[in-house]
Amino acid sequence: MTAAQWWIGVLGELILLALLVGLIVKGGHRACYSFTLYVAAVLVPDVMVTAWPARFYVWEFWMLKEIAHNLLKFAIALELAIRTFRAFPGARATARGIVFLVVLVCLAGVLAAPGGPGGLRELATDLHPRILNGTIWLFTAIAAVILWYRLPIQALHKAILIGFVPYLLIFTVAMSALDAVGWHIQDLAAYAHTIAYLALLCYWTYAAWRPQEALQLSAGARHEVAQPG
Repeated sequence: MTAAQWWIGVLGELILLALLVGLIVKGGHRACYSFTLYVAAVLVPDVMVTAWPARFYVWEFWMLKEIAHNLLKFAIALELAIRTFRAFPGARATARGIVFLVVLVCLAGVLAAPGGPGGLRELATDLHPRILNGTIWLFTAIAAVILWYRLPIQALHKAILIGFVPYLLIFTVAMSALDAVGWHIQDLAAYAHTIAYLALLCYWTYAAWRPQEALQLSAGARHEVAQPG
C-alpha cells in the first residue's frame, strides 16, 4: 500500500464515520437497517486494512469482505422494495415478478461462469462483475417500478438508489476492463473507482444529515393505495 492509498483510505473512513453517525443521529438507520449495517460493514474492514495493511491488504481478505458486501447490497434492495411497495398492491405484484426475474438471471450468470483452478484475481474479474451486474439490475428495476407507478419514496431511500446504480456500474466497468485489457491498467481503474467511491460517500453523508421530508402521495399513488390487496 502506497502513502497515497493510505491517505485516501483514511479520508474514506472519515466520511464513512460521518455517514454512520448521521444515520444514527438523524434517525436514518430506522429507514433502512440493512443500509446502516452495510455502512458499518464497509467501515470496519477499511479501518482494519488501514491499521494493519501487512495482514489485511491481501486478496483473500478483499474477496471475503466483497462477498459480505454483495449479500448486504441484495438485502438493501429487498428491504427498499418491501418498505416502498408494501402499501401498493399493484406495484408490489409488479416488483415481485421483476425482482424474481432479475435474481434468476443473476443466478444463471453466476452459474455460467467458467470454472477452473484460476486464482483469486481470475475469480474477482470474472465472477465478481456478474454479481455486480445483477445488483445493478436489481436496483434499477426497483427504481423503474417506483417511477412507473409514481410512488412516494423517502429521501434517504432515493439517495441509496440514485447512488448505488452509477457507482456499481463504474466499478463493474473497471473490473471488466482489467479482465479485457490487462492488469497493467489497474492504477487507472483504481483512480476511477476511488473518485466514484468518495463522491458516493459524500452524497450519502449529505443525504443522511439533511432533514427528512414528509412523503407526499401523488394522485396515482393514492389510487394505488385504495385498490384492494
